[in-house]
Amino acid sequence: MKDKIPTYINIMLDTLSTNLKDADWYNEMHSLYWEQTMRHRNNKEMKINANSEMNFSKSLNSTDSIRMDTIEGFVVITLGLVCTIGNFSCMVLIVCHRKFRKTTIVILCHHCFLDLVKSLYLFPYGYSLMTSLPAPYCNWIGSSYVFIVTTSAYNMMALVVNQDYELLLPRYRHDDCSCVLFGIFIIWFVSFLLNLGISIIPSNTDFNAEIGICLFLYGYNYSYIIHVLWIILVTIAVSSSLMFFCRMRGKLITDIKRYKWRKIHESLTDEFEKHLDFNIEYGETDVSMKAQRKTILSQLRTTRIFMLIVISFIVFWYPLFILTLGDFHFKVTPSVYRILTIIAWSHPITTPILCSLVLRDIEFKGYTLRDISSNLIPLRRVSSRRHHYKNTDVFDFDCQSHLDNEVSDDHLQSEDEEYKCIGFANQQLIPDKVKVMNLTASAKLETNLDTKLDTNSTLLTKKRRMLTDNA
Repeated sequence: MKDKIPTYINIMLDTLSTNLKDADWYNEMHSLYWEQTMRHRNNKEMKINANSEMNFSKSLNSTDSIRMDTIEGFVVITLGLVCTIGNFSCMVLIVCHRKFRKTTIVILCHHCFLDLVKSLYLFPYGYSLMTSLPAPYCNWIGSSYVFIVTTSAYNMMALVVNQDYELLLPRYRHDDCSCVLFGIFIIWFVSFLLNLGISIIPSNTDFNAEIGICLFLYGYNYSYIIHVLWIILVTIAVSSSLMFFCRMRGKLITDIKRYKWRKIHESLTDEFEKHLDFNIEYGETDVSMKAQRKTILSQLRTTRIFMLIVISFIVFWYPLFILTLGDFHFKVTPSVYRILTIIAWSHPITTPILCSLVLRDIEFKGYTLRDISSNLIPLRRVSSRRHHYKNTDVFDFDCQSHLDNEVSDDHLQSEDEEYKCIGFANQQLIPDKVKVMNLTASAKLETNLDTKLDTNSTLLTKKRRMLTDNA
């Protein structure tokens, strides 16, 4: 028994030591557990606060985006209404006015019709922006819109062809209805054939939720290829139209300069005396040259306005085309695409303005561009305008009465008036040397007339003597 007592004590001591060790371990574990739980609670509270802040910011962003979508949709619908009214008004004016029934104006009326159809597509686009939902028949809307835009681009080529035809054959009749209808049919047929493999048969158009339009999708390889093909087709028509319009404008300007130098040359040669003698005797001018120059001036004015139509198409559409070609993986923010798409689709608003310029130019016989330039340039003298004739010098042959009768004609231009009669000189347009040469020419003409009168009088006296001798 005595031997076993220390063993029991040792066992008790061992158990106490192990219990104490277990207690220390338990305390350490308990403290670690509480630290981890507190950290977890703090992290959870931080996540909850962050999520609440993110949800609040998302709600603010969603409300802002909803407001922007509604504003953009309202703007697009308003633009569609304005474009529709403007193009329809131009069409009604062309159809009702008999003076506008020409081949060029009919093709321009067809261009207004195409832009009227394009402006109607702004209403489903505005609906999609305001509601963030695809418009009904979205696939059909996208395919038909691509077809209409291509047709309007090739209609500008028809304007070029008609202008070139009128320039080459000015005396030919240009108001044949069958030719006009056949030309419009060719425009639609060619556009239909070109769009068969792009928008009609494949029908790859779909709703772009980020932009809000029914068109080719962005960010996909097959849609990018079709987009590139469509841009190439439109670029061929637009670039060729602009190139031929520039060439035609240069040709018309050279024709006007040739006419002006021809008049100057005739005024300084002996051949001009014959024309002047004819004008003084019969009170007439070279009507064929005047009519030719008048047609050249009218064609030059219409060519400039048609060039503005092509340039407006480039300005409105090609920022979107360039962005589409450069952004292959659709990395640019959708807001940029949305803004450029709204600008491109609002292009029909320019057609009524430019069409009204053409119609007003025809109605008021060529004073439209001149009045615009005179009113836009500040501090421009009234006497510098071509249809005002002041600061003139009158010398002989009663030219003032002749000019007063001729200035009332709206078709006459300043270059014609400079060479109406000898002695009349516009101080703003004719140099001093030309004035002196005109004075010398008038003096020569007076001497020639005197000699002619003397010879005629001598011949008459000789004839009278011969008659008296025979009698």
